[in-house]
Amino acid sequence: MFRYNVVYNNEYETMVDKEIENLMNYLYIIKKRIGDSLNIVFETDDSINSCTMPKFILQPIVENAFSHGFKEAAVKKELIIRGFLENGDVIFEVADNGVGLKPERLEKVRQALEQNQADTSHGFGIGLMNINSRLKLQYGEEYGIKIESKANKGTTVRIKIPQKPPLKKE
Repeated sequence: MFRYNVVYNNEYETMVDKEIENLMNYLYIIKKRIGDSLNIVFETDDSINSCTMPKFILQPIVENAFSHGFKEAAVKKELIIRGFLENGDVIFEVADNGVGLKPERLEKVRQALEQNQADTSHGFGIGLMNINSRLKLQYGEEYGIKIESKANKGTTVRIKIPQKPPLKKE
């Protein structure tokens, strides 16, 4: 994980399969820590594996599920990670069955994402803001993060990036 996250030769992007591999390494550590109380479901289309994306996008989103979503949840934790193509874009969805967000809190998070201002007063949004800003700066305003959540039901974070061909090595 350390080697993956350290940027060599200004390598800002990676292939989707490498980003997923890094996420699997992170989840391996988490699963060892919390054991059988976590069910992880991966549903990723092979068609996206050779697409490129910025590094370190998925792991912080998944980490949020553990830091915020599962913080107080007494239920068996379930994390569903989907990756697929939609209208020429690569879409990732990270869904948890954690505590979710109350409507007013969800609206604050959405506003913070739109205005590019993290809500540090509640310790929430810095990671989301960083990822959202990076995606919008690199690809344009139509890309980035969308969030859906219901109190006591869970949260789904949707990440949209353009479909790009594999990296070319010089």
